[in-house]
Amino acid sequence: VVPAVSGTSPANGATNVPVGTTITVNLTENTSTGPNFAGITLKDAAGNTVTAGIDYSRYFDSYEQEWFVEYNIIAIDPAANLAGGRIYTVTIPADAVRDKDGNPNAPYSFSFSTPFTVTATSPVSNATMVPVDQTITVTLSDAGVAGPSFNSISLKTGATTIQAAVSINGNVLTIDPAANLSNDTSYTVTIPADSIRNAAGVPVNQYSFGFRTLDIVVPAVSGTSPANGATNVPVGTTITVNLTENTSTGPNFAGIT
Repeated sequence: VVPAVSGTSPANGATNVPVGTTITVNLTENTSTGPNFAGITLKDAAGNTVTAGIDYSRYFDSYEQEWFVEYNIIAIDPAANLAGGRIYTVTIPADAVRDKDGNPNAPYSFSFSTPFTVTATSPVSNATMVPVDQTITVTLSDAGVAGPSFNSISLKTGATTIQAAVSINGNVLTIDPAANLSNDTSYTVTIPADSIRNAAGVPVNQYSFGFRTLDIVVPAVSGTSPANGATNVPVGTTITVNLTENTSTGPNFAGIT
């Protein structure tokens, strides 16, 4: 019985794999290195080899107080973090490992991709006092082009969609509303998954953020107790002034008389 791959981490076809991941390959039995062990590679979609330490996995036994080798797990540890938004392929050639009876493995390969994500937005998420004529921009971790869900990118207030011109140039997505937004109103931008793809074909992750526009309505007095012109007000009364919205003290608060 030849040794075979029983599982990998990340799994074949996995997406959003952390860029700092260590890759492991599980085998069906213990093995030793074969003549082609050095031919095990990790490459990007362009065929560039990623520098990585490749060896059997090791673990520390706290009871025995020493290191042991997992002869049925191959660990591939990249020397540096992988790039975001890339497809990587691990290739294990035939006869890279052999079992105790000298049986060589069959060739095996698998692929996975790292995240293609939003790195910044303008306005920032949860921003307030945003100008009503603001053009919205979204910065991505890589240059991209329109994907299948590009037309589903939206700017909304509640359930109402705001008409806007949406374009992608390099790694910057621009959302330019057709008219000024409303004052003192909350808006949400939604970027669906696969609305943008980078050159490697990796789709962007879904992302959404919200902001609120500038409030230009000034606080005003909505009522007083006692009312203006009131008579027969009790001499021990506490006077209250009601305002149209929540406020904080201004520079002339001490001038209230």
